[in-house]
Amino acid sequence: MHWMVQDRKGRPVYLTQERWNHITARHPELDSHLTDVLDTVRLGRRRQGKRDPNTYTYRRACPRLPVPYNLIVVAVVFRWQESPDSETVPNNFVVSAWGKCVPSME
Repeated sequence: MHWMVQDRKGRPVYLTQERWNHITARHPELDSHLTDVLDTVRLGRRRQGKRDPNTYTYRRACPRLPVPYNLIVVAVVFRWQESPDSETVPNNFVVSAWGKCVPSME
């Protein structure tokens, strides 16, 4: 099972059940916030990683998170793969997500 979304620029990104289980096991503040995590990819601001130019983080405020968290960060890897008909297609996937506390999000 997996969820597919597009970011603000129309880039496809997917989240697998295995990754979601990993995220909620390590970051319980996101438990029951699957929609908010997906909305972070859909609507959030994107930044390129400093160490790996194929990794980006998406950030978005989320006031529904448990205190003290008020922001969701989602890490996405952007790659390409060959389809069965030898086309190069995007393979962009969520690797992790976590809650963050940022002062004065108002």
